[in-house]
Amino acid sequence: MNQKTPEEPANALLAFASAPIGLCYLDADLRYRYVNRWLANLNGLSIKQHLGKTIQEVVQEVAAEVVPQLRHVLETGEPIIDGVAESATPATNGAKRFFRHSYHPDFDSDGDVVGVRCVVQDVTELRTQQAENEELRQEVSDFYADKLIGECRVFKNVISQAERVAATDSTVLLLGDTGTGKCLIAERIHKQSRRSHRPLVKVNCAALPSPLIESELFGHEKGAFTGAIKRKIGRFELADGGTIFLDEIGDLPTELQVKLLRILHDGEFERVGSSTTMTVDVRVIAATNRDLGRLIEQGAFRDDLYYRLAIFPIRVPALRERRDDIPLLVWFFISYFQNRLGKTLEDVSAPAMDALVFYDWPGNVRELMNVVERAMILSDGSVLELADCFPEIPEFTGTSSRAHGRKFETLEDIERAHIERVLEACHWKVSGREGASELLGLNRTTLQARMKKLGIVRPTS
Repeated sequence: MNQKTPEEPANALLAFASAPIGLCYLDADLRYRYVNRWLANLNGLSIKQHLGKTIQEVVQEVAAEVVPQLRHVLETGEPIIDGVAESATPATNGAKRFFRHSYHPDFDSDGDVVGVRCVVQDVTELRTQQAENEELRQEVSDFYADKLIGECRVFKNVISQAERVAATDSTVLLLGDTGTGKCLIAERIHKQSRRSHRPLVKVNCAALPSPLIESELFGHEKGAFTGAIKRKIGRFELADGGTIFLDEIGDLPTELQVKLLRILHDGEFERVGSSTTMTVDVRVIAATNRDLGRLIEQGAFRDDLYYRLAIFPIRVPALRERRDDIPLLVWFFISYFQNRLGKTLEDVSAPAMDALVFYDWPGNVRELMNVVERAMILSDGSVLELADCFPEIPEFTGTSSRAHGRKFETLEDIERAHIERVLEACHWKVSGREGASELLGLNRTTLQARMKKLGIVRPTS
């Protein structure tokens, strides 16, 4: 444990007085004890004008966001890393900028928290790039949200379930790995519901800092906590009459799960700092890639909340479970990226398509989209190739290779061995219930074609 006294941090930070990041030290009353020149210039005051003033007096615009986080550090002794706030400062001539804040507790010799060490970085360019990437992802989402790509039985079953439940107001729980398209399923459900004329509000529970989640979801009143300089409307109020999509629900803190349970049961809640009960009419769609059953056993997730959320659970399959859809998705992404990249592709080489179909895709559809874009950028001519684009991934080379003196099996060898193992486990039953085609996620005809190409025949003895 750090045993420094409150007076020491200022001396320790003097060496960074001109660093291109903001550094400051706040005491237990959130008064500046030290500030470096970069941060002082950003705030439009001299270093001397900062000292002794509270953070609320110096940066009023962001106080409502950062003060609760600073109080959390002082009260719990837990650091907060990479919180982000948006503000305009004198140094930016009124233009909005994004700043990343990290707060670290400072302890005295008795182990009590006596102050907070703060680091501030301008991350506007990074956030701009992230916003552009999100805009691209949303553009792709909008492009095929009404025509989710998939023809295999397991995926058609998911779409059928989504369309059936869309006509109701029942709560939906989407289960599946990251990148499988749970958000797209939520959008489909909302668009086909009677609430489609009202907003679909999306919340990523894992992306919100713990001290701010309650305020984000339920809102707060002016003066609810230090720095709450105006009333804030929460996400549930914004979604009134519509749908709220709670992504990564497994990461919601346990203390807020009971409040969510109350909304699901009665549609009631109170803003932070208010005793007035608010009522909303909101349909809840939740999603997670975590094992909620295990979280319940660990005490990290309420079983009563799980039962309220799982009124209509839908399991979204991983891409490796719907391999027959991969060619459709590949050509969809080729069609989409052709316009953006200014390239025209007429074909995908057979080795490339085989590699794409039989790769396990831990990142699912999102990973496939990224791989297709990268391959299109690196491929010459009108045929999509992979071997020269992804030499670091053996599955994408399509040829045997040697590395560091080790010999790797070809993709065909691996595929042949895998199919034979599955066939043996199924007693060479190719189709039907619990047949090899079902376990492999392939159509019967596709599996038979692969068996013929790979020379797989049933043993005679």
